[in-house]
Order: sequence, then structure tokens, then C-alpha cells
Amino acid sequence: MTTDGPVEAFYDDKDGVVRFPGGELWPGDKYTGGLEGDLHEVAAISLSSICRAATEADDAGAFRLASVGDGGGVSLWLAPGGQLDNPRIKHRVHLRALKDKLAIEVQVPVPFEDRTPEDVATLDALIALARRRGFDVDLVEDPYQSPYELFTKLVATVPADPSRTLGEACDLERDLLGLLEALDGGPESPRSIRNLIESSRGEILVGLRETEQFDAKSEITALARDADKAEFLKDVTAMANVPGGGVLVYGLTTSAASGADEVVSAPGCDLTTFDALRWQHVITDRTVPSLVGVELITDELRPGWGFLALYVPPSVAELGGGWYLVRSKGEAVRAYRRASAQTIPVSAGVIHARLQRGDGSRRTLLPPGGG
Repeated sequence: MTTDGPVEAFYDDKDGVVRFPGGELWPGDKYTGGLEGDLHEVAAISLSSICRAATEADDAGAFRLASVGDGGGVSLWLAPGGQLDNPRIKHRVHLRALKDKLAIEVQVPVPFEDRTPEDVATLDALIALARRRGFDVDLVEDPYQSPYELFTKLVATVPADPSRTLGEACDLERDLLGLLEALDGGPESPRSIRNLIESSRGEILVGLRETEQFDAKSEITALARDADKAEFLKDVTAMANVPGGGVLVYGLTTSAASGADEVVSAPGCDLTTFDALRWQHVITDRTVPSLVGVELITDELRPGWGFLALYVPPSVAELGGGWYLVRSKGEAVRAYRRASAQTIPVSAGVIHARLQRGDGSRRTLLPPGGG
């Protein structure tokens, strides 16, 4: 999520609403669709001001600021009376704005006691993801999932810091739910694959087949030679030209024995030559338009060895409109796209026609029948 900086919200006790620059939060309002949708309107509100405003509203009996996560992302709910339960979803994830902190509560379907090794691994992954985002984590008893057995509730909290935003918390809320679902049934989206790497669960990717939005790589390159940079940018821009973006993961071994490239092992790879600043510079400097916003996430299994995920968020892919090009010496440009699980070049004729048009319109990389 990218903003121009946190904005302040305050509770207006006269009208019973929370106001912020550009909008108002009324009891019963609901913001849905994740930060790519309606939630972007409130994402920039500072944690300190939203916690203060929500506490004042709750004390006045107006409403509580909370949310319920589901498979579609996050719904920010201004809940009258603080009613937060939603029985329609399998895993419930609640975000609550408290007086001096913001809390995210994850109802995890594993026993509070007598956990299996798989249960422990699930909790470890959720904890790792929350801590990497700067949240403190506690595990407490959750008596509400079953009247016969105590399950586990993970509570991730962060102080009401004026420099942090509500959008950061909504991001984590959505990602914790997505990670939990990926651990249950396998990753289903580029973002869930990204989150598995961030939470140190790269081995879950074994058995996953490459797709238009997922590319598995065995090792990284030092990007020392122009040829290395060109090969690297071919893969990155092809993924950025996919509607909805995608993810490349380094440190995975694949096999095409089954007819499609499938991840057969997750040994990790040598990360000693990886330099995040250099990679970002190569990406932004050698692409047209400049490809900004790519995320680089590492997970070291041991010092200098592990996984690297290169994630292109949907918003970044949308900005390029399917037309991120690779610039080489002499101002020559090349374009690439994903075809099923393969990266292929776009014909020079299509590129030339697009550059000659020069109208800045957002069109797909390959028009029907083109390329």
C-alpha cells in the first residue's frame, strides 16, 4: 500500500461520526474489497487517531470500529454495539481499534493444548508473518469455536503509532487469513505464495504447478552482466504484464515430467549475492515505464541461503496497462508476456505499432490476433 502519509481522524460527538480528510465513517458503514477497492479511502488514517476516535465513539455508545476478514479480502465494519461475529466464514479474523493499540484476532482451528507438529507449524507461520510486520503476538484460549474443546486465538497487537496507518493493519489482517487458508488447502493466489515465503513456509509450494502468475526459479543471478540483467528483466516484466500481477520465487526445483513444470523440492538457493537496492535499481532503471512497487521478500533458512520472492502487486500491474518494456543499450526496447506458464517475446511489429501510436492509452499487451 502506498500513501502520501498518515492522515488524522477524529470523533464528532455532535453527529456521532468519525471524520477524516476526504470522508466520514458512519455507524453501519462497510468498506470492502481490500486496499485495491473501497478500503483505500480509509487506509491512510493514522493508527493513533483511529484508535482514539474509535475509543471515544465506543465510550459514547455510538459504534466500534472493527472488521471481519473473509475469502474476498477485508471488510471494515463500523459495528453498532460491537457485534463482530460472522458465522458464514470458516476462519474469523477480527481487527479491533482499542484505546492505545490496534489488535488483530485470528481464530485458528487448532487445539490450545495437545497440538500436533502440523498445528505448531501453522501457528509458527502466522506468528512469523505478524512479527515481520512489526506486531507483537500472543496465543490465548478461544472458547467460542467449540463448546467441547478449547481452540487457539492468535492476538497480534501494535501500539497506536501516529506514523503507522490503518491500511498496514488491514494488509496484515488480510494476509493472515490468506496464509491460514493457504496452509489449509494450498496457495491459490500470488499474494498467498508471497506470504508463505514471508512466513518461512516455502516448503508448502512443493507440488504446485507453474501458472501465468507463478514462476519458480532454482537460483538467483548477481546481475553483474548486461545479459544477466536482460534475462532477469524479461521474467520480471512478463509477470508485470499479467493482469493482476504475479510472483517469482527463487530457490525451488521444478520438473516437467507430468507435462507441466511442477515444484518437486524447495531446497532454497544461494542469497549471498542478493542486494535488494541493486535489484530495485535495475528494475526501475531498465524498464519503460519505470516499474516501481515490486516487492522483494527473503527468507533465510540459514545465513546466506534461502528463498526469495519477487511479487508484483495487482496495482503495479494495472499502472503499466500490460505495457512494461525492457530498455537496453541504444534505447532499443523489448516486451515479454506470459503464455500459460511460459515467458515469451512480443513481436517487434506489435511493439513498434504501440510506440508509434504513443497515445498513452491502456491497452492489453497483445490485441486479439496480435503478436
